Amino acid sequence: AMYKSYGANDSGQLGNGNTTNSNIPIDISFGEGNTLENNMTLLGSSTGKGHSCLIRYDSTTPLHTIYSFGSNTRGQLGNGTLDSSSYPVEVSGIIYTDYDANQDDIISCGENYTLIRLRYNTGNNIHHLYGMGDNSYGQLGLGDISDRYYATRIESIHNDVSQFTISTGYNHSFVYGNGDLAGDRASSYKLLGFGRGNYGKLGNGNPIVTGK
Repeated sequence: AMYKSYGANDSGQLGNGNTTNSNIPIDISFGEGNTLENNMTLLGSSTGKGHSCLIRYDSTTPLHTIYSFGSNTRGQLGNGTLDSSSYPVEVSGIIYTDYDANQDDIISCGENYTLIRLRYNTGNNIHHLYGMGDNSYGQLGLGDISDRYYATRIESIHNDVSQFTISTGYNHSFVYGNGDLAGDRASSYKLLGFGRGNYGKLGNGNPIVTGK
């Protein structure tokens, strides 16, 4: 199957190998005109201001591989560089040991950053959360304000939870789930916010910036 994109393409965020805008759906290309092969399936996608990400499943591996394309001014493509790309590039830094390819994964693009939630087979209901790109307001949840050029595990979000979901905004993020989400061993659901808190965007009663 062909997977398509359309709209603004000034940074190559359509993933078709050029920077020409398109008002009709065009094929996403993996270089040299190659689109998704028959044994590969697109499982999810997300778009930011000038970059896009997708999750691709390869039945021959089998793995869920994360690809990104478009603007990379803050490392939001997660491939270890600041070079933009009009073709999908593979995100680096993700640990695939004990990775569970039978579960759904989630990817969410903010303005110039990306969050990824993956599931693993070690223990009971193990999830890992990764962040990459712009972290000037702590929106990656890493406890600092340094950008990341590759996918970096967010240790402050504990992984032994039965389920959680993620959402990204302009420069703030939310994680919602149950279990040991914040390290307090509580089983109730929680909503955690981090990043820029102006206008009360984090919902914690203060217009502050929090990195975790």
